[in-house]
Amino acid sequence: SVFFKDDQHRFILVNKTNAVYGNIAPEEMRGKTDFEFLSKEQAQRIHDDEDAIMRSGQAIVDKFERVTLGDGVERYLFVTKYPRYNNEGEIVGTMGLSSDVTEWKRTEDECAKNHMMLQTLLDAIPDAVYFKDDQHRFVCVNKAMAKRFMVQLEMMIGKTDFDFLPSEQAQKIFEEDARLLQTGTSMIDCIERIIEKDGSEHWYSVTKVAWNDPSGKIIGTLGLYRNVTELKKIQEIKQ
Repeated sequence: SVFFKDDQHRFILVNKTNAVYGNIAPEEMRGKTDFEFLSKEQAQRIHDDEDAIMRSGQAIVDKFERVTLGDGVERYLFVTKYPRYNNEGEIVGTMGLSSDVTEWKRTEDECAKNHMMLQTLLDAIPDAVYFKDDQHRFVCVNKAMAKRFMVQLEMMIGKTDFDFLPSEQAQKIFEEDARLLQTGTSMIDCIERIIEKDGSEHWYSVTKVAWNDPSGKIIGTLGLYRNVTELKKIQEIKQ
């Protein structure tokens, strides 16, 4: 949507899209201000932004705004505003563009909610779990995985096994993942001896499967490490 305002914050020209936000015709907005269409708090915020633009001559670019219209509908906008000049170069008002990104925001919120649900589930699992992309970078790990590498969870995102393990061990994992990415053949309950970051020796039951997108294309790997060190020791004693 597009609008032009005078130095008293009154609309002097708007297009139909802008008028839709107030559910009125464009000509009905002329000569009026945001205070007649939005809550006092919202309108004051817009008023203050425009005052700052007219004082400084500096534009506001892609500001994220939440507005609630008179009918109670909540909308999210990306707004860009510029000073408006007359022929003598004097600032005589403002003009701007706003893009309705409500659906994008709702989708983003839903994705964030789903991610939080997934993270809560993963963190409740005592085994170390991870997702990696097709470049072998961690994109999601649970608390058990981060604890295993003795780092904060967020420190693992975007990194690879080479950032946390001895190069020989990391190379072995890299090759396993590469085969999985190429063939899609899973590894199920493979017992592996692993030297941890602190030098301790542990045995793990390792499961790795392909991570596919909705079309079935392999876009990464999903792995689960279950510590079976105590079980391994018991088996060795029995032998």
